[in-house]
Amino acid sequence: MATPIREFGKEIEDSTQMQIVSFDATKLLLTVTFKSGATYEYYDVPIDVAENLLQAESMGRYFHRYVRGPYKYKKVEIKDDDQNGETGSL
Repeated sequence: MATPIREFGKEIEDSTQMQIVSFDATKLLLTVTFKSGATYEYYDVPIDVAENLLQAESMGRYFHRYVRGPYKYKKVEIKDDDQNGETGSL
């Protein structure tokens, strides 16, 4: 039996929807950044669901069927430190 993953972060090359998928097993937190640039956190996702997402023939189909509906989520607002209202001098 394979040892379950504990944490991962992976840039997804062969998905039409997802760009980056990461998982923290201590928090059961799955984070997905879509190609649109939107990032969402999905809570209480079991390790096997996260592993199966990475191994799915169609990650998008697996995600919509087994992650998007069943788990609570929120959109994450990414803060850009360069856009803090300050201007630099030349």
